Amino acid sequence: MRLALRISILLFAVVVLFLPGCAAQKGPKPVALPVATEEEEALKFALAGKDSLLAGRYEGAIALFRQSLEKVPNYVDAQKGLAIALKEAGKNEEAIAEHLNVLRTFPDDAQFRAGLAYLYLVSDSLDRAVEEYLKVVRKTPDDDKIYKNLGYIYSKKGSFADAVMAYERSLEIRPRDLETLKSLATLYMENDLLAEAADVFEKIFAADSSDVSAARNLTSVSMKLENYPRAIAVCRRVLVLDPKSDGDRFILANAYQRAKQTDKAAAEFETIIAGNPDYRGAYCSLAQIYNEKNLPAKTIALASKGIEKDPNSACLVCAWGKALELQSKFEEAIQMFSKASGDAQWGQYAETMIKRQQSLIDRREFEKKKKERKR
Repeated sequence: MRLALRISILLFAVVVLFLPGCAAQKGPKPVALPVATEEEEALKFALAGKDSLLAGRYEGAIALFRQSLEKVPNYVDAQKGLAIALKEAGKNEEAIAEHLNVLRTFPDDAQFRAGLAYLYLVSDSLDRAVEEYLKVVRKTPDDDKIYKNLGYIYSKKGSFADAVMAYERSLEIRPRDLETLKSLATLYMENDLLAEAADVFEKIFAADSSDVSAARNLTSVSMKLENYPRAIAVCRRVLVLDPKSDGDRFILANAYQRAKQTDKAAAEFETIIAGNPDYRGAYCSLAQIYNEKNLPAKTIALASKGIEKDPNSACLVCAWGKALELQSKFEEAIQMFSKASGDAQWGQYAETMIKRQQSLIDRREFEKKKKERKR
């Protein structure tokens, strides 16, 4: 029936159009559309602002939300959208004002209360941030992120006990949150609680053995605790992940050396020097090992090469002097040690060794005269 009516109307229009005299007549005036209300305009701008916000176009979102609020000043969705857009755009002072504006109407909105606390945090208003986060905790006591942020703030304020409690509460809610574990471990390290730090780093390493940063921290703590076997094991894992790291190989070599595994230590130091001849620290440690193994010729060759790289290395000078002593070249050793006698770090050792060489010379002369008398 409707289709037939539409066809009849169409035919009528065609007939009228071609009636004599009808072609010059004007058609009917267009009907004016109803004007949009202020509320409709506000909604249109707010929806467009939401789209811009979701797309990351924060400046555009801010402008659209403000246009919405010009139409309807108390439009809640536009107020909230503007507060979030300002926060995302990094306009912290304006964002704080808008968050406070929203919270006057909705004081129990935990999301906006947490957003306000975060804005205070990044604005370095730490006391206000704590105050707002504690209000959030009363409303949402099982939000691990709130406790994590409180832990960070307390640690920044120097409130160690409060920071530990906040991090531990966060971990009660999310025990495997690696970011919180790292924050807690770092806090322990900064306060010289090495055993506690090691325990937390062990948890991180167990959860993700490919985390190079955590493995390096665990190695460092293990070295400080003189737990060299553990330091060696973890550092070896680091070198699997980053085999070209001379710094980590140097730490491994030192761990072997302190664990009295000098052959393995020497091999690691030699690997470093072979691959990176400019890595100065390895020369001195390796030279000391060569002297411990009574290999003075290798020490002298290595020290000579190292001093070419670092002419001011008192450590290598002293190692060279010790090697000369092992060769019973005491007078030459005195000359070598004298070169390091004024060094801040090695000067006292050099002076002691000079006196030792003189004693060895005196003893040699005594033994020589003793043999001559027997003849």
